[in-house]
Amino acid sequence: MSTPRGKRVRDWFRTRRELPAILYRAVGLVVRFLFWTYRVRVVDPRGFLEHGRPWPAVFALWHNRLIFLPLCFPMHVRRRTATLASISRDGEYAAGLISALGLPVLRGSTSRGGHRALRRLKQHLDGGGSVVLTVDGPRGPRYTVQSGAVVLAGLSGHPLVPVCLNAPRRWELNGWDRTQIPIPFSRVELVIGAPLTVARPRGREEVASEAERLRRALLRITHDGPTHPLPAGELRRVRKQWSAERPLLLQEGALCQRIKASDGIWLLRRPFRIGAARAALEAHQQCVERGDLLKDGPKRRLSRVRVGDARLVVKEFRKAPRWYGPWAPDRRTWLNLYRMETHALPAPRGHAWLRGPSGRGWIVMADAGRTELTETLVQTRDPRQRRELIEAAARLVAWSHLAGAYQPDFKIPNLVPTANPDAADMPLALVDVDAVRFTSNVASRLRRVNLAQILDSFPPAVTRLERARFLAVYRRETRMDRARFRKLIAAPRG
Repeated sequence: MSTPRGKRVRDWFRTRRELPAILYRAVGLVVRFLFWTYRVRVVDPRGFLEHGRPWPAVFALWHNRLIFLPLCFPMHVRRRTATLASISRDGEYAAGLISALGLPVLRGSTSRGGHRALRRLKQHLDGGGSVVLTVDGPRGPRYTVQSGAVVLAGLSGHPLVPVCLNAPRRWELNGWDRTQIPIPFSRVELVIGAPLTVARPRGREEVASEAERLRRALLRITHDGPTHPLPAGELRRVRKQWSAERPLLLQEGALCQRIKASDGIWLLRRPFRIGAARAALEAHQQCVERGDLLKDGPKRRLSRVRVGDARLVVKEFRKAPRWYGPWAPDRRTWLNLYRMETHALPAPRGHAWLRGPSGRGWIVMADAGRTELTETLVQTRDPRQRRELIEAAARLVAWSHLAGAYQPDFKIPNLVPTANPDAADMPLALVDVDAVRFTSNVASRLRRVNLAQILDSFPPAVTRLERARFLAVYRRETRMDRARFRKLIAAPRG
């Protein structure tokens, strides 16, 4: 009985470690032809791909987007940027294909002789070249971050740049990484995220913390669906993992450092230090004495301080809660800051939380921006810039609802334009997350309330056409049909 042709082809590939160079060139031509049919849009607000760049940098991306990425880079970038391929048979195939696309390949394995591969990559960086690494390869799991890219960036001192190639219309292969192939004549978007500065690693906990920070940055620019920055599978995983992560934010562990001192009990998000937290609190007290506060209410005080090169915001909870359970305001704010980060929703990063002996609380967080969106819309005369900000506000509201995050007081003053966003396509951050509630699905009534709150809080300078644009972008991001959306906004608010 004759062997089926498909089995003969598979056996032929399994018995050959190296394939003819002409086969690599043929596959490379097919990939180039497919790429020629795509409509490519490059989002590079920091100019990493401009002529004369990149300066040595470590580009980090997902394994399932590596095939077409070299062709998105300009030729002057491709010649100076190398990638790593494993020494296995699959790595041999990948190295041949990537070389055919014009990207230099260094051979090495993260599981066998990883230090040698790390040394080769560092030598390439020291020579003035850049490196592209698939942070969840070669075995996965998908959308996790191994430590190699973080260690390399820390040892070399070069920035770690998240990169993602998004294709709304695509085919997915049945491998562990679900390799994506964009459909011909469709739109493809290359997003270059904000660079991350990684300190020289000093232990496993610091490496794990930096790897988690890189994973969050990559997920913020990963669009596996047309409506939300988090892939649907990742969103389900984040919701299930929350019950295990919440205790780690309230005790000593991999996420936080717990310090009991005379001024109270500190919880510090690694790698934030106790010295910086106390310096921020001291600067806050000086702002209180001078009256230089962002907010001075009966329940909250906010001040903007600078500690070294870091700009921070200190939030003081003036009243001690009668019950120190899960609904204590400082505890709820501390948990919500982290949970917004896990859901890839733009919000300040929480660095430290102090619960004083009297029961009052202080939160030290990153400074998201200096002006409210209301003030920016009033001062901005450029119609294109105003439109971008209004569309960004609509996307942020839609992303929050799709992630199951409901803000009872969702108003324009709570949104701040940030000068250095983690996501290249989201120039806004939500700065008031005290009362955010997370559910599996935000009901239509609550969505209607949030939309009405945003529209009512727009300044008078926002025209009727711009308000209609806000609603249109929200409908597009949530993928509602027109009839359902009209029914949503026409129903009474209560």
